[in-house]
Amino acid sequence: MGKWILGLCIVSMSFLGSGCKEAKNRIADKEKGSIKDTTNVINECDQFLQDYEGWVKNYITLIKRFQQNPKDKTIIADYQIMVGQIGQWDNRSRQCIKDSAILKRYVELQEMLNDYAVQVVSN
Repeated sequence: MGKWILGLCIVSMSFLGSGCKEAKNRIADKEKGSIKDTTNVINECDQFLQDYEGWVKNYITLIKRFQQNPKDKTIIADYQIMVGQIGQWDNRSRQCIKDSAILKRYVELQEMLNDYAVQVVSN
């Protein structure tokens, strides 16, 4: 069952490579446009990466929970919620992955998920 769930998610995640809503740098003008303060501003794509990394880590934690207790029925409900979010990640990633730095980190996160999946399926 766990391998089936993991396999389904990997297939679902493979569709994410297609592409973040338009990346917009939100830069706050401090003094009527003369000085721009970017220290506390995170653009949409940076936020996307932070959120996506959290999602990947949560997914890995979910699989670990399943491995420890495959009879826990709450795992299936949590899994369904996570799978339901895949479309959201696809929409958010579209514009962002056009940036090479964002794409690099995105691919690293994909590899982290895939590496863990391979370990689980191998066992």
